[in-house]
Amino acid sequence: MNLFAGIVSLDAAVHLPSEQVLAELRARLTRAPEARPDAHVTEAGAFFWIDFGLYGTGGVQRDPTGSVSMLAGDPLCGTSVGQLCAEWRARSTKALQASRGSFCGVHFDATERRFWLLTDKLGLRPLYYFQSGPLVVFASALRVLDGFSLVPGEGDLQAVTETACFGYPLAARTPLAAVRTVEPAQIVEITAAGLRISEYWRWDDIPVQNATPDEACAVLRDTFHDAVRLRLGSARRVPALLSGGLDSRCVVAGLRHAGAAVDTINFGPEGSADLVLGRKAAEALGTNHFEVAQGSHDFWSRLGQAHAQWHQHCGAQYEGTNARLLWTGEGGDRVLAPVNLSHAIVTRMRADEPDKAIATYMHAERSGLPRRLFRHAAREWIRRLPQAGVRAELERYDPPDRARRFHLYVLLNESRRNIYRHFEDLDLNQFELVMPFYDAEMVRAALSFPFDPFIGHELYYRWLSFLPAPVSAVAWQPYPTAPRCPLPLPADVRMQWSGWYSRAELREQRRSYLGLSHALMRAAQFPHWLLNRQVLAVARVLLCLGVQRYGYVFDVARPFVQYPPDERSSPQY
Repeated sequence: MNLFAGIVSLDAAVHLPSEQVLAELRARLTRAPEARPDAHVTEAGAFFWIDFGLYGTGGVQRDPTGSVSMLAGDPLCGTSVGQLCAEWRARSTKALQASRGSFCGVHFDATERRFWLLTDKLGLRPLYYFQSGPLVVFASALRVLDGFSLVPGEGDLQAVTETACFGYPLAARTPLAAVRTVEPAQIVEITAAGLRISEYWRWDDIPVQNATPDEACAVLRDTFHDAVRLRLGSARRVPALLSGGLDSRCVVAGLRHAGAAVDTINFGPEGSADLVLGRKAAEALGTNHFEVAQGSHDFWSRLGQAHAQWHQHCGAQYEGTNARLLWTGEGGDRVLAPVNLSHAIVTRMRADEPDKAIATYMHAERSGLPRRLFRHAAREWIRRLPQAGVRAELERYDPPDRARRFHLYVLLNESRRNIYRHFEDLDLNQFELVMPFYDAEMVRAALSFPFDPFIGHELYYRWLSFLPAPVSAVAWQPYPTAPRCPLPLPADVRMQWSGWYSRAELREQRRSYLGLSHALMRAAQFPHWLLNRQVLAVARVLLCLGVQRYGYVFDVARPFVQYPPDERSSPQY
């Protein structure tokens, strides 16, 4: 299954909402006009889902007692969906502990009126819920609950501020104050007696072993190839993204090593290193390469457009649904080489100076809030909220090496943040991402070795020599904080970190910012108590004059306007 939503009653005396409200929830599950979600409605619960057939059958399990289990994604736990759901009925977590994939699920015991919500070990597959008395509303995409008649629209100040700063809220928060998300490896159990949260897996419990860098690379290579083969199954031909970087190249090399034919897709703009180096890598790896050099300035929209164009040209050549399982290198830069986690941050974490480490990291990430955007009375306290959120997350983890706390923060917050949009638009794009770097055994293997070699791509670059030769045969586009590529880069190309988009796409981006600025400044729910509208007006004038760099101000302001927090939730109230 791919998407689901529903509502359950934890009290036999409390009925479900009206048919009109249930129909509203069902309709919100998809924006695709041709799609109609399936439904299962009883006196105790209403369950809606969409299945593109990508993971076989059995995503919904029902039994004569009225109990229902739903599963989206693929747990890769060695058991069938039916067996997995049977374990949930027995309150067992054995299969969950063995899982390696990305998934989310719910289980409603109609007899006990007990409701489980759970997600994978990294929380990659999102799951959201809202409780109002004995009624619980849930969905695998936030947009389903955002605007639903039963869910209050007030914003969560902490979450909205984190969204403005990082692009996504931390921990279990969502921009909607009334809605929570299930965190990595969690089981949220809700009954009439209350809510209980448990964990079936802890990443900070992984024992660290002594090993030479070469021994670590050999283990990581074998685990990576195993993760690729596990996901490949019997498929002999698959589509995969192939940029000018290393992560997607390693995945394609793993697929070729496993004997699969690969259709690679690149959507880098004309004149970009992404496009040029992706083309050269495809030649070295022997793939059928497809390029889409023009598209939206928005990354996830551009990816969707590229896959749609490729599918139109090549999808008919595929058997079954493999054309809608798109392989990606997502996660390589978090599992094997957490970007911007420098030796300075490691030193400060080990010296028990987390605030200095956070400040260093946020500076490297270029994340923060522009002071003048906020009213004078709010400037200081609101700019402290994101750092407080990161600090709280660091304190939740307790690995033997304090520096590893920051790696866990990246894995358990930034990983799911980075692919949030994919799952929000799953109803429109109708393809799934296959992410072997996020295989749970791959992550476990990485965490089982000392942390220092992972900093600055040191171990990653060494690992390349353990992979098939074509991986290192072509130059790649390195991160600014990584060592230089040992091979010469092509001349006269735009690097991703300094002008990736073409001039035409930058003009489109400017028009988009102008449209956004117009909508924000005219919004009826503009939070005047918090945002300085005059700063937005000046930024809009500068945009009109062609000064592109101030467009980010509207990205920062957007969540505060979209999810306006109540002034009474501020520290100054």
